Amino acid sequence: MPTVADIAQTSGNEFFGSLFDVTRSSTPIFSALETMELMGDRYLSLGLNTLPTAAGFRDINQGAPAAEVGLKMGEMKARRLKLLVRTAKDSTDLWNARSTSPSGQRVGVDWFTLQTRARLKAELLNVEKCIIYGTAIDAKSFPGLKQLTSTAVASNTLALTDDAAGTGYVRSCVNMGGVTASVASSVYSVCEGELDVHLKVGGLSGMAGFLAMSPIETQYDADTEDSTLRQQYYFSSGEGFMGLSVMGSDEIEASRQFIQYSLRRLCNITPLVPLTDAAMDALYDAHPSDHKPTKFLMSIRSAKQLRSSRVANRTVFINAGGPAMNNQYSNTGGIPDNFNGIPIIASEWILNNEAIETPA
Repeated sequence: MPTVADIAQTSGNEFFGSLFDVTRSSTPIFSALETMELMGDRYLSLGLNTLPTAAGFRDINQGAPAAEVGLKMGEMKARRLKLLVRTAKDSTDLWNARSTSPSGQRVGVDWFTLQTRARLKAELLNVEKCIIYGTAIDAKSFPGLKQLTSTAVASNTLALTDDAAGTGYVRSCVNMGGVTASVASSVYSVCEGELDVHLKVGGLSGMAGFLAMSPIETQYDADTEDSTLRQQYYFSSGEGFMGLSVMGSDEIEASRQFIQYSLRRLCNITPLVPLTDAAMDALYDAHPSDHKPTKFLMSIRSAKQLRSSRVANRTVFINAGGPAMNNQYSNTGGIPDNFNGIPIIASEWILNNEAIETPA
């Protein structure tokens, strides 16, 4: 499946595509997650609920029972983004006049584009945070990945040594076991796909109109320094809609109508109980075989912890015709960008000051 940048390019949304390139490094999760184009402010979603009973092997001329896959269809409400850019006409014109060569060629970026770029970056940073923390960041957001893997739901948490298969893969959180208050973090594993985890991005005219800004207008408004005065401003606006689908739903764990297998979280990672390869194995194993993760999302601190867990002193024996000598060295390497070939996305917006969670 494509990313949001891929869809923006193919839809002809040159405005969003060009400005998004500037903010891509600041929003690694939003940039990397697979995305489906949204047409309108709501979307129908499908989730696989149950598989039909296998008919088994059949004799010649023996019929087979009719069976239907158990699918759940729902209608999800997308969340609205509104981008309004306002710049004072005097300062805008002054900057643009001094950024234009005598031949009339623009030298550098015009003032209004700079303002629009900053506004878009602010909105997409909010989106990046909401993908993880949802309504805890923005009350009008969709639920985030943390809310969709809650430890507050009874029997929804595995210990590191628990067998996920033995519980039927119904638990979506794995407890790392850290206990130090206010320094915890989480790692997320997502299985992406049309019936698994993906973003919905678009609007009333699809991706072509997503945050596509209106023509710039000029009007008088209250002065920012003195509300009793008025001055001219340039205005432009755009809007779009977004959603987050996890196996056909954005319902939080306590209200889900059916089990989801596509999203898992490793919680209570702290400086004293850091992330390790063994913990990543447990997170990977919490997914059933047909919903294995396609990406891991973690904080930069967690990525560094994973690197540190792999550092070991190595002993090298050297014999150049004389007595054997040994030397120890440390092989540090860079911050890991994958686990067993599965990409790791490290984001500064996955926090390291979360509260310790006590499983229900």
